[in-house]
Amino acid sequence: MTDLQALYQHVGRAVHKAQIVEFNLVTLWVLSEKLEPSGVDPKEDGVWSKKTLGKLLYPVIKSGVINDDTRLFLETVLSARNHLAHAFFMSEASIGNTDGILKLVREVNAMVSVFDRAIALFDHVMQTFCREADIDYLQIIEESRTLVMSTLD
Repeated sequence: MTDLQALYQHVGRAVHKAQIVEFNLVTLWVLSEKLEPSGVDPKEDGVWSKKTLGKLLYPVIKSGVINDDTRLFLETVLSARNHLAHAFFMSEASIGNTDGILKLVREVNAMVSVFDRAIALFDHVMQTFCREADIDYLQIIEESRTLVMSTLD
């Protein structure tokens, strides 16, 4: 495998992890609607599907209900995802040489680490809320999956 192929493999893993983070945010939204309905039907066409990751995270970050460490972490998650999606291959590192590729691999692996921590955090929060509210966690996951897949039609 060439260095460039290895880089693409690492980027693919990072994109996968970023999608899981986004899916977990949708799942948290579905769960929050069950716990405290806002009157907005998450299944209504376009309600959440047009929201960017920033629009999903911004209310949580600005809410004041999370501590500063969590707020800073969520800002880091958003920054890492946005960099991966919009600017990663435009960085100073060159994909034309081995040193540049290795720099990008280190950078993308750092993003994967951030995404892994976010996945663990969201999973813990969702399982805790479900347990405390006596809600079936797997049912919430399936409702979220159905919601996400319905936007792809």
